[in-house]
Amino acid sequence: MADNDLVTIGETIALMPEASTANDPSELLDGQSGDNNFPFARFKPLATVGEVDPVTGDALTGYPDGNAAFLKDDDTITVVYQSESYGLMSKQTYGWEMASGVSFTGSHIHTIDYDREKFAEFLETGDSAADMFLESGHLFDTIYNVFGEVVDGKNDDATDLSAKWGNQTLPTGELVDFSQPLTEGDFFFQSFCGAFLETANKYGDGIGFEDNVWLTAEEWNIQYIFPNGATTSNATMGLASIAVDVRIQSQPWVKLVMKNCCP
Repeated sequence: MADNDLVTIGETIALMPEASTANDPSELLDGQSGDNNFPFARFKPLATVGEVDPVTGDALTGYPDGNAAFLKDDDTITVVYQSESYGLMSKQTYGWEMASGVSFTGSHIHTIDYDREKFAEFLETGDSAADMFLESGHLFDTIYNVFGEVVDGKNDDATDLSAKWGNQTLPTGELVDFSQPLTEGDFFFQSFCGAFLETANKYGDGIGFEDNVWLTAEEWNIQYIFPNGATTSNATMGLASIAVDVRIQSQPWVKLVMKNCCP
């Protein structure tokens, strides 16, 4: 259960974007929107980093990056976004626990469900997004590593390949320690940046992917968090490209690629 002093998902109504440089005193108030006199658009926040799920207490992490929205069922809109977070290179997020029990700090891929009928009228009402929020979660709960194994733990046994993640593992299966230990998870996802939701049969029946697939990848150079820097970092299996099988009812009606495409 979320702390009563915390802001829950959708409660924030202040906007990040500005129509122009804030110069009026009314546009310079902490926690409020700046200049929102947009000539050709209307904006309302759906969710803001740091808001928490009112039931689970789990926070939305940032920075927001690759995202999409689709029809989950006849009554529900799902918004997906991934957080570009950096583990030991910055501040660790809370652990994202998989079905196997293993947990990952660093980047998350969040799902936020909204009431479809209320979503359709959202821009026309004075309500905040909290009034149409249903629940939040994560895009997946099972992750495979570069060895083709479901990641289910972490240990120093080089033969136990299911207890490894590529950015901390040599091709031999040997686990490599970081200069400082992770405290919020067993492993970490390094900086999920650009993403793309590729829909099934995009180019016609039987042409393209058979299933809806979310494509993303870890990015950046993490040599700084190893004792021997690039020498160790370059010897590991490296950063991962990830494909997620996504079950949706309809084609996405919002699909954005932020900053870069993934491999």
